[in-house]
Amino acid sequence: MKVLVLGESLPQAAQDGGNLRLLGLIRGLVFCGHEVDLAAFTQEEVSTGVVGLAGWCQRVAWVRLRPWAVKARAMAAILMNLPSNVAAYASPEMEALVARMAGERNYDLVLACRLRMAPFARLFPGPKILDLCDSLTLFSDRSSRTASRSWERWFHRVEGRKLKGYEAEACEGFSKVLITSSVDRNVLGLGPGRCEVMGNGVDLDDRPFGALEGRRGILFLGYMGYGPNREAARWLAGEIVPELWKKRDEEVVLVGANPPRGIPLVPGRSIGDHDFDAGASPQSGSVATGPVEDLRPYLAGARAMLSRTVRWGKR
Repeated sequence: MKVLVLGESLPQAAQDGGNLRLLGLIRGLVFCGHEVDLAAFTQEEVSTGVVGLAGWCQRVAWVRLRPWAVKARAMAAILMNLPSNVAAYASPEMEALVARMAGERNYDLVLACRLRMAPFARLFPGPKILDLCDSLTLFSDRSSRTASRSWERWFHRVEGRKLKGYEAEACEGFSKVLITSSVDRNVLGLGPGRCEVMGNGVDLDDRPFGALEGRRGILFLGYMGYGPNREAARWLAGEIVPELWKKRDEEVVLVGANPPRGIPLVPGRSIGDHDFDAGASPQSGSVATGPVEDLRPYLAGARAMLSRTVRWGKR
């Protein structure tokens, strides 16, 4: 089949979960013998040889987003019925690109990745699949109760009310909906026939499992601008690590952009250094790296990896 994939961002350096999932879907389609074209947004300068996509996509096209414009549209949508998450990515340029690509090639299927790409898929008259990844309705509901700032809790309450109707309606125009867990599916109210659970996987060629010998330290990995990750990082550094240090001398490294305040920030810190003069102390025993170029050395070097699900429930 000829498949047109619509992505909310180009998976150039696939570090976050959404981009890893998008890249995995593209590779899976190609592995099964399908031809894939990709249309996506980007907020960065892009070279024609897009990293991570060479050899997988027949064609890669993109629309440049200005961060200030995304924020402006999201703020303006607070007073509208459209969820800010969707309004922020409203784009006549993307509509024109999708229409042009659909006119130039007879696609057998369109795969829209994430809710904000659903409106563009509706321009295509043929079969469509929507990969929601997570339910934004569920995310907003949880964030309205757990966000650290009062204005964030208010925003997520407003956004959640909009999403509750919009997200379910957006699924109606698609032949099939994909999502990562049955918990998210239940929020949408869709049965297994309409919505299939497809969890995230790991590319073992890119991130192989190795022997535990020689590994040191404990790794927490995640984008800390995301509420569940930020809360888990605070809990880990403030409550768990001090207890751990009473029993054993074990370093804990938190890797991800926008780490919470109060955790020593040591950019470029690699796991296994065990040099606590660089920022950590016996009282805390943990450091944060901020964003890193390559996650693989951290994954390969850690003795254990911690999950955030203990605070926000199993997803």
